[in-house]
Amino acid sequence: MDGRLVDLCVQAGEVVALGPALAPATAKGLDAEGRALSPALVDHHLHLYAAAAALDSLNCAPPQIRCPADLRAAVASAPPGSDGWIRAVAYHPNNGGEIDRATLDAWRPDVPVRVQHVSGRRWTLNSAGLEALGEDGPWQSEQDRANGHLLDQDSWLSARLRQRRGSQPPDLSRISRTLASFGVVAVTDTGPANNATTLAQLRTAVKSGAVRQHIQMMGNASLDALYVAAAVGRDRVAVGPHKFHLLESELPDFDWLCESIGRSHAHQRPVAFHCVTRSELVFALAALESVGVMAGDRIEHAGVCPDEQAQSMARLGLWVVTQPEFVYSKGDRYLDEVAAEDQPWLYRLAGLRRAGVSLAASSDAPYGALNPWQGIAAAIQRKTRLGRSLGRDEALAFNDALNLYTGPLQAPGSAAPSFAVGCAANLCVLDRSWAEIACSPASTQALLTLARGRIVWQGDQTGALV
Repeated sequence: MDGRLVDLCVQAGEVVALGPALAPATAKGLDAEGRALSPALVDHHLHLYAAAAALDSLNCAPPQIRCPADLRAAVASAPPGSDGWIRAVAYHPNNGGEIDRATLDAWRPDVPVRVQHVSGRRWTLNSAGLEALGEDGPWQSEQDRANGHLLDQDSWLSARLRQRRGSQPPDLSRISRTLASFGVVAVTDTGPANNATTLAQLRTAVKSGAVRQHIQMMGNASLDALYVAAAVGRDRVAVGPHKFHLLESELPDFDWLCESIGRSHAHQRPVAFHCVTRSELVFALAALESVGVMAGDRIEHAGVCPDEQAQSMARLGLWVVTQPEFVYSKGDRYLDEVAAEDQPWLYRLAGLRRAGVSLAASSDAPYGALNPWQGIAAAIQRKTRLGRSLGRDEALAFNDALNLYTGPLQAPGSAAPSFAVGCAANLCVLDRSWAEIACSPASTQALLTLARGRIVWQGDQTGALV
């Protein structure tokens, strides 16, 4: 810990002793043999159910899929899931080629197929898929229906799948176990459509033991009255900020947005804005300037953030949760497609810190890699998958990159609690020393993960209390 060899004793969920050569307090112990002891990690922005579904889906991203022939072969040979569908995610035309209903029919006509664009906004379905759903869907145009393109309709799609086939929400046990294996003990689910039904589902998943992490759940305005600030980080599942998913092509009425922010603030509930473009960020900041900011208001992504907007966010006291891993997994596409004048402002880190912004990081799974250590590596290296540099001036030192993932659930961007007697035992023992991890962080795994003293990752001892 901090370069020192120490012993640490945990009882009843707290650190009760810390120092060199402690006498064992109980028979249960772990000799870490000089490996790193870290505060437990927090994923401050993901989509639990979508990420769980993605684990059982065909992955269309590089390096699995590099050309249209790869995608054709993968779809043609993929086994249907338990619901009878082939579900594919992370598709992009740059590597998979352009696809539509006819394309998928030619590749796989025998079972329903749906393929999600890497942005998460568009699904492409084959004819069997349209027949399974019913062709009365909320298509934006007759051409979209003919092409099997369903845009921005995830809530409708989920509801229709449940209606037609009795589908249940994905099982969260595997993704929770995977997160715990990386040292993650808390997450924020940022779905903008989350509501009381989603809240009940997550509480059931936690109660059943399927989910081991503490959860903060963002959602829509219907949750305003259920928000309790003190519950975040304390309760296993708690309501978080009101999430606004801004889209540059369909920005909401400004007065409506301001009124919605004001209603949530009146319930002492903060707000959060999806802002991946410069226009979305400018629009969100204008609304917050108009209404006023309360503690806990935050910007998600800040995908394109010039200095002027960075200074505004710092002045307003907004938290920013961004995704360093996107530089690695999506950076080559950004360099090829994003306007040259916007490239210096992509997914900034050091520049935001210099401006005084409270900054944290996340996976945005399934739209980014679930592994936080890959995000830490990307924050340090700022290299794309093909080795191209993207925003080298935004790179962070190892400790600063790690700190992006260790701030409390209720206060992303603030420092992780220091190890001290009396603190909650949220910690992980990692698989190597700090010196070794700093050289190659992306491959890091946890040997032991504790959430308030409960073992949430250590093989068959999961669930024991120390």
